[in-house]
Amino acid sequence: MGKIENKNEVEKTTEDAASENVLKAFLKDHGKPVTRRDMLASGVIPFAASFAMPSWMQIFANAGVAQAQDALCAKVGSTLPAFMQFKANGGFAAGMNFVANAAGGQMVKDFSKYGGGTDANLPIVTEFGNNAQFYAASGFLTGLRAAALPATLKKAIFLGVPCRIGDDSGTQKLGLAGAVTKAGLVGSILPTLGTESTITGLSAEPAMNRGSEPPLRVSRQQDLAGSLGVTGILANLSDEQKKRLFTTIQGVTKAQTEALKGLNGAQTLSRLIQCANISNSDLIVKGTNNLNISPLGNTAYQTLWGINGNTNQAAQNFVFASLVWNALNGNAGAVSLSMGGYDYHDGSRTTGDQRDTALGLMVGRALQSLALLQKAGFIVVCTDGAVSSAVSGAPNAPWTSDGGGTSCIYAIYYDPVRTVSTGGFQIGQMTSKGVADESFVTGGNPELAAGAVLLNYLSVAYGSDAVSRFEMVAGRRPFSPDQISNIMKLSAS
Repeated sequence: MGKIENKNEVEKTTEDAASENVLKAFLKDHGKPVTRRDMLASGVIPFAASFAMPSWMQIFANAGVAQAQDALCAKVGSTLPAFMQFKANGGFAAGMNFVANAAGGQMVKDFSKYGGGTDANLPIVTEFGNNAQFYAASGFLTGLRAAALPATLKKAIFLGVPCRIGDDSGTQKLGLAGAVTKAGLVGSILPTLGTESTITGLSAEPAMNRGSEPPLRVSRQQDLAGSLGVTGILANLSDEQKKRLFTTIQGVTKAQTEALKGLNGAQTLSRLIQCANISNSDLIVKGTNNLNISPLGNTAYQTLWGINGNTNQAAQNFVFASLVWNALNGNAGAVSLSMGGYDYHDGSRTTGDQRDTALGLMVGRALQSLALLQKAGFIVVCTDGAVSSAVSGAPNAPWTSDGGGTSCIYAIYYDPVRTVSTGGFQIGQMTSKGVADESFVTGGNPELAAGAVLLNYLSVAYGSDAVSRFEMVAGRRPFSPDQISNIMKLSAS
């Protein structure tokens, strides 16, 4: 293939030749990036630096890059509410922190096998703008209240979705990152983010839609900076060399890519080259310190999360603060956050209460972050099953075994501007014996329970278009019109 002319090309100097050698070495060491995740891992910020030189164009076009088109082309961040999904690995007492009612809104009479005693003995308090019911000694609620201000809780809306979920398993279809991305939530400079190296970023299978690629796993703040900066061998380039490299990318025009038409995958390659636009190159010139990806730039936010410049950036507080920060500021799409230690049926309530409080604290910080930054956002909490106790008429009996029949998924929505209306605080119901009622469509199917949560997110995000958007994401009609009327509880105006 002949040389592609570039009117902006500068005369090659010894320094430029050295740069070319560094870039060739990068390809040799790292191989051909194919997906967006590969590009992020390689540290090539504009997602198209691999196409900077004509010889690279030929290599990649001949290799076939059709699968990379959607992943590599830069997207403009969406304006949908932020989406954060927490997962408590192991099966926390979701059905005995939040207390769902039986059919018809009646209080469940008997929680004696699930640590709640009988209705006459179970103390109940209400919280959130729609007066959702919680066990008065709930560790989750204790942690939530420790982080989120009363005014924030009052403005937020809570939904509980009782569902039988398999115990101690990471195979349940609960992960919603792919579905939310398909629905239109994308970050301006980062992809979906997660804390585990799975297709969902959680220890869970996808619900409703698998998504096109796994979230970028974040185990420390540097993972975010590294995904956006020139790292590895490319870091050996001087600032001026970096600037010249990505300016060259800008100079490759649509007309110049006509010379590639005879190569396999040339049409896709042409699209990819056009995606290497000036906004991507600006990221290189700015550097990651100026991209607002670190939570350390806001003192109130640091205080809320208990972090500062001396905090270990691999610590859970710092990682979660970073993921939530980037979700709320539109840098990233959906974020998925896992917490361990929830298979806690050890013959006591002490361990369980401590872990539930820790979960509530993290969720409360995410909720208060929405209020602090004045952002609309949706928080989901899920788990692997639940726990059970020895039969007791009194509440607070020790946890002794698994109890997936009394599990539940939580959803919390906060909007600083719009008025949010709700048709109650639960989707589905419990039986009189305190387990999820599987006669309701979501009661025995974790994926449909997660789908119900997704439908409510889409309701506040898309209004009257929520159902059509939901069915597009799912690729089917999981719910009938009558079922939808009983599932879609939230609306915002």
